Amino acid sequence: MFFSVLVTVFAVAVFTYATTIGSDVSVTGALTVTGATTLNGNATLGNAVGDVITATGYFTQMRIGTDSTFDDIGTVGADELGVEGAMEVDGISYLDGGAITAASSTHSTGVFNVGSGSLGVASSTPQQELGVVGDAYISATLGVATSTAAQELAVTGDVFQSSSATTTHFLSSSGTNVGGCIEMLRSNGTKVRIYIGASTTAQATDTNFLVVEAGTCQ
Repeated sequence: MFFSVLVTVFAVAVFTYATTIGSDVSVTGALTVTGATTLNGNATLGNAVGDVITATGYFTQMRIGTDSTFDDIGTVGADELGVEGAMEVDGISYLDGGAITAASSTHSTGVFNVGSGSLGVASSTPQQELGVVGDAYISATLGVATSTAAQELAVTGDVFQSSSATTTHFLSSSGTNVGGCIEMLRSNGTKVRIYIGASTTAQATDTNFLVVEAGTCQ
């Protein structure tokens, strides 16, 4: 009896105070670890695509990459996510932690909604909903207050133009023997076009200098 108790106490002491295992450990079934756990070296979670990895707590620091970009702890600090390479997000993403900075290209194939904030291009302090410092190039359509732009530029609402000098609205065309044209809609629904008639002297007294007639510009 005494020997049995002694063996039991010895076994408990060994399992209680053992801290190093010199070979592989294989566990079949659930494994529960109480207390802090440190894994040094490579770690594999799951062995199939359908495996579910659940974290009940928070990741205070996470690095995703295969190179040495995020080896420096100063690169990705606490409560940050660093991704080396491309990152794909399927679904709606909400970023509400303040300024969002992109040091390279940002591509969106769907809707890029800023919400109630501001979008700054080459500016970290946009004064309006959209602030652009520099030139802007749009190869498709641009809709202002509309999501269904019928032309290259579509504005729903009023347009205000102002400058410190003579405010100029210039209409031109790169085609041969064609010029600028303004198309308007009458109250009865018919379309009217306004354009400059053909003239070599371009005087206000010339016949058909300013043409206003029913029709469309294109």
